[in-house]
Amino acid sequence: MTAIQEIFAKPIDRSIEGVIKADDTSQLATEVEEYVLTNEAAKGVEQVLEAYTNYTNANGVWISGFFGSGKSHLLKMLAHLLGDIDGHDYPRAEVCAQFRAKTDDAFLPALIDKAERIEAKSLLFNIDQKA
Repeated sequence: MTAIQEIFAKPIDRSIEGVIKADDTSQLATEVEEYVLTNEAAKGVEQVLEAYTNYTNANGVWISGFFGSGKSHLLKMLAHLLGDIDGHDYPRAEVCAQFRAKTDDAFLPALIDKAERIEAKSLLFNIDQKA
């Protein structure tokens, strides 16, 4: 008989962070690897990358959702896709490679490639901690 832990790809007794903190990079590699790119999130990422790579003098993005829906996690992933962030050892190129592998769609990886060619730095912080 197969034990339940044998059907999962990752150990079921590992520690899982319940809240993703935007400015905490200690678990960034795991957060990127385990990020589930749903169809809805993929559409949102495509829209952001499309706007980013075809800049038209407008700036700003509004991310909305219910409490616990993954807004901070998505914001953190976008920040690492859009630019290098000082103070961590997980490179933007690796985040981009991980996200290319998360989709079967041809359009999103092409947008990631285009965005990655734009040299940029991202500033990511929790405004509640800085105010």
